[in-house]
Amino acid sequence: MGAGLAFTMLGGCGASPGAGGGKLRSSYSKGGYELILRTAGLKPKDFGVDYSLFQSGHLVIEALNGGSLDFGTMSEIPPVFAAASSIQSFRQVATIVGDVNNQVILVPRHSPIRDLADLKGRRIAYVRATTSQYFLIRMLQSVGLGWQDIHPVAMSPTDGMAAFSNGAIDAWAIYGFQIQRAVATQGAHVLKTALGFLSGNYTLRPMSMRWPIRSRRRRSAPICNCSNRALPGRRRMKSVSPKHWRKK
Repeated sequence: MGAGLAFTMLGGCGASPGAGGGKLRSSYSKGGYELILRTAGLKPKDFGVDYSLFQSGHLVIEALNGGSLDFGTMSEIPPVFAAASSIQSFRQVATIVGDVNNQVILVPRHSPIRDLADLKGRRIAYVRATTSQYFLIRMLQSVGLGWQDIHPVAMSPTDGMAAFSNGAIDAWAIYGFQIQRAVATQGAHVLKTALGFLSGNYTLRPMSMRWPIRSRRRRSAPICNCSNRALPGRRRMKSVSPKHWRKK
């Protein structure tokens, strides 16, 4: 779920990008809204956007904390893992609903694995501190298995694709366009989707040092209102209550 949609629609409503103006530094993922917006020829009216590709939400969190990103989107899971960090330079301003059927466990074409119980003792790749780690744990629990019952291998999506193609892993907990690519080029099968295991909520988070509390509150409504023009039904963005922006 890319942040590009929020920025483009925000720009179309005439809001300024950040406390100091200039270009807004946004995260995006392959196959996300940045591609849709570029294909449709949609651009911000009042400011530019520098897009940077991120393969997972926990890397977006690291970039926000490091000050190299102004705004990013991710699932609910990376911020949970980030809660253990002493540095949390971000706040949540809105949520948007994504398709949990686009998060799955893949198995190779001729794999003997037929159900979740068959994952016991297998080498399974996942992306650390993301939804793929979370729904893998939940799926294992649903059939009475635990983390200790498999051989988990933390990999980036790119490394996971290479390992899956080379037969180095038995299954792959993954999300996004990698699924369609593996199915089309490797003949992979979807063992299980994350339907029933994930909420489907994705969060929009600005770097708190660049967007002060009052600024976040003021900009949340334009983000939601403008983005919702391009989003159907239940996938529309919802603003988070201002009480969640205040530091305790």
